[in-house]
Amino acid sequence: MYIVGIDENGLGPKLGMFCVTASLFECNSYDPGFFWKKASDGRVDDSKKVMASGRTEKGRRIAASYLAMLGAVPETDADFIKFINFRKAGPRRYGCPDCGRIMCRAGNSSFAADFPVSNAADLSSSLKAAGIRFAGAESFFCCPEEFNRGIDRYGSKMSLEFSILEMFFKKYSSLSAKGDTLFICGKLGGTKRYVPYFDHLKKYRLLCSSEGTSSFYELGGLGRIEFVKDADSLHLPVALASVFGKLVREVFMESLNDYFGGFQKDLPRVSGYNDPLTRGFIEKTASLREDNGVPVECFLRKR
Repeated sequence: MYIVGIDENGLGPKLGMFCVTASLFECNSYDPGFFWKKASDGRVDDSKKVMASGRTEKGRRIAASYLAMLGAVPETDADFIKFINFRKAGPRRYGCPDCGRIMCRAGNSSFAADFPVSNAADLSSSLKAAGIRFAGAESFFCCPEEFNRGIDRYGSKMSLEFSILEMFFKKYSSLSAKGDTLFICGKLGGTKRYVPYFDHLKKYRLLCSSEGTSSFYELGGLGRIEFVKDADSLHLPVALASVFGKLVREVFMESLNDYFGGFQKDLPRVSGYNDPLTRGFIEKTASLREDNGVPVECFLRKR
């Protein structure tokens, strides 16, 4: 069977990427405690505990340990983004302003220069002995301009996130011919009823369900989908997805900070979240953005 852990990063900030990320595992059966014991490198945790703004070393080592099992330890940040990109293109598109060549791309900084290869070897041995295979990770990320267009189209942040989540359901619904894929998702706000939001899931026969603080759906021919409160604390695949997603967001925030810091050296480096430092950064960069042709919709989320 396949386990797909999915989580979001950066739904609330004013600046930077919004990411929905999945980590994939293949195993014979799923037990959360067993996974934490056998499929963790000992450092995977809630991404907010693993990384903070500008401090990504631990997250990079975690990501490198897992990606090494796929033969894909990235040399640079740009390599990492290229590998993990759900859409395999972007986020820059035709028609993006010139500032996006720097502000909206990952740089060529070393991804994990001090990564100890022994970490990956130990983790790989542990997974193999437990009958678990790490099968990959992918992240769907969108810049403020695309985020703003999504809000205009779908009407709310939650509906935008649902639309992205449905892309993961569509893509991974064919993972197992046996229809025994388990999707574990972080709970979205106060939502209790989920299936009505996803047209793709209506193709499958609903076998049983429960809706409440956490919700689950058994779907014939697909498997089981769970929406779990505090999923990143309870399920390693979700926690790992959150680490990958947080790292994606931080890589792009580093580029944004570097871009504006190149014009004004005394600018503070910011997280992009709605805090006093970020609000001050937005004010201080107003003239820089105007002078350098940075459209407000490419820089600032409308909500």
